[in-house]
Amino acid sequence: MLLKNSERVGEKAKMSNFLLPFLSVLFLGSLSLTHSGRAPRGWNSWDSLPNYPTEATVLDAARYVRDYLLPSGYDTITVDEGWFSGGDPTSVDAFGRPYPNVTAFPGATDGRGLRYLADIIHSYGLKFGAWNIRGIPIVAYQKNLPIWNSTFTAQDATDLSFSRACPWCSWTLGTNAPSAAATAHYRAVAAWWSDQGLDFIKMDCMWPNPGQHLDQNNDEIAAFAQAMVDVAPHIVISWSPGDGTSVTNGTYVARHGGQYGVMYRITGDLHDTGGFQAILAHLKIAQNYTFLVGAEGTYPDLDMLPLGMQRDQGSTRPLTPCRYTETEQTTIMSLWAIMRAPLIVGAALPLLPNDTFTLSLLTHPDILNVNSNSINLRVVLPVWNSPNLFAWMADMADDVVALVLAVFNGNDGTASSTVTVPLPPFLLWCATDVWSSKVVPGTFQGYFSVGIVPHGSGVYRLAPCE
Repeated sequence: MLLKNSERVGEKAKMSNFLLPFLSVLFLGSLSLTHSGRAPRGWNSWDSLPNYPTEATVLDAARYVRDYLLPSGYDTITVDEGWFSGGDPTSVDAFGRPYPNVTAFPGATDGRGLRYLADIIHSYGLKFGAWNIRGIPIVAYQKNLPIWNSTFTAQDATDLSFSRACPWCSWTLGTNAPSAAATAHYRAVAAWWSDQGLDFIKMDCMWPNPGQHLDQNNDEIAAFAQAMVDVAPHIVISWSPGDGTSVTNGTYVARHGGQYGVMYRITGDLHDTGGFQAILAHLKIAQNYTFLVGAEGTYPDLDMLPLGMQRDQGSTRPLTPCRYTETEQTTIMSLWAIMRAPLIVGAALPLLPNDTFTLSLLTHPDILNVNSNSINLRVVLPVWNSPNLFAWMADMADDVVALVLAVFNGNDGTASSTVTVPLPPFLLWCATDVWSSKVVPGTFQGYFSVGIVPHGSGVYRLAPCE
């Protein structure tokens, strides 16, 4: 017998929230799971301008974001690696802090640093972010530069051991945190970021690489984060890898309630040169972090959205259209949406005038609503489970009786796979395809089934039928 509408709400809430308290105790102890707010959105220069961003190209991107993406919540412009090196990582100020390459960023002349660029971006109604890396520039150590506002020098704050250094960067050294000198260094860095007008900082090489201890860099994470909390609390921290992180590292960040970073990378870089296997790897990794989505205002980060025109990683080759098919690009956006992941655009901006597809992915209002307002995310095991079939389910904060379901087919080939997932029992469910806004024919009780093409996905909003 079907339930009345008033009974449906209670039954659905009981069933959908059944696992949440269990997971909270199992993984996080007393840490509560919060669901207010949403992850950051914006644009980052790395996928389209790797190593060689310039003031002009960044401002071109900022104007496009202002005009076309800001209404959809994309509000942060981040200059990634290369803004202070441009291939020559020796550009530091008198206190050993990274300083812009004035050839690429002429507005930085006469000591203005990044402030000139930040002020322009702020005038567009946008926030400004920049990339940095753990530790101390090696040139600061070699010159033994003084640490701003302290009696220490760079050599006082440096640890020369290999285990402290970033394993993939040859021009930085680790600090000896939690020493007083390392604390002074990171406070000096935080003060500089604040003076430069930053709202967002992407801090790289923070997570241990494979084979290292999970808490390998916790002292440096704590030292940098505490300096930011004390000196520049308005700046949002985004932690970046190594080669991705672990649930243990993510839980460490979440336990500090967003003070130690609002977003943290859980994967290696995602580029359009990686083939579908790279997307499949993201699907498999993401499953392990569902219980941490939104925990204490922190968000697992799946990397930038490799859409639109791209450059090969770290290269100066010409821009090329995204190598992923439209089906695969939609799968990427579907996964980022259901995971409530940060939406950081990697495309070269402005988009090509005829690239309406990329713009439609980035600005789809109902998909963005899933990214903003889905809560209580959980993995659902499909019936007749296959290693490459995936399903996530969540509640919707803006509709107490609605569920959102995202399903993915990671199989190769040409034949669609039927993904069947259980639904909360005793209710008759009606479904709408979130991407197309079309009603799915029929009604569903006990199970929802849908055919998904290889490398494809579907996002569906389900509610009790009237």
